[in-house]
Amino acid sequence: MIDTKYFLKGFKSIKGVGSPAIALGASFVAIGALLKNLGFTIQESIFSTFLTYALPGSLVMAESMLIGASLINIFIAVWLVNARLYPMTVALMPLLIHENQPRWKYYLSCHFIAVSSWLIMKDNYENIEKENRIDFWIGIGTATWSVAIFSTVIGYVASDFLNKDILIGLAIINPI
Repeated sequence: MIDTKYFLKGFKSIKGVGSPAIALGASFVAIGALLKNLGFTIQESIFSTFLTYALPGSLVMAESMLIGASLINIFIAVWLVNARLYPMTVALMPLLIHENQPRWKYYLSCHFIAVSSWLIMKDNYENIEKENRIDFWIGIGTATWSVAIFSTVIGYVASDFLNKDILIGLAIINPI
């Protein structure tokens, strides 16, 4: 099972004024508004963030659906865009792997690879014993993933109050 102590420590590590989770949230507010403006329902928007959890992948998915691309084309496009996360995975996994941890944790944790969660982990991993880093990482990933989903909902609901310039600004905060 996941060690609750380290999971919660990871979950709480996204707090703070300098946290990349703030920029992540701002960007997903823009995604939520964009998805609503493209005709997605609230459920589809939440499901999109739940599955994709990457800003460029979400944009590619939404734009591809808008132009009527097939599901296989959308899958390939999102997969190719998110391949940029592979080097982060290669850099992160040696810091997490420990022989006392089951493989399922590593398979689960791969979904949480994102620039914001990776930055939080890279800033904190030395303070966590190697055996517990995977649980800490799952906490970080769950927290940033939750921020993304919650922010998508906020953006969806607030889309009528956000003009185009604000949406563009919010969308590029995370990369900046």
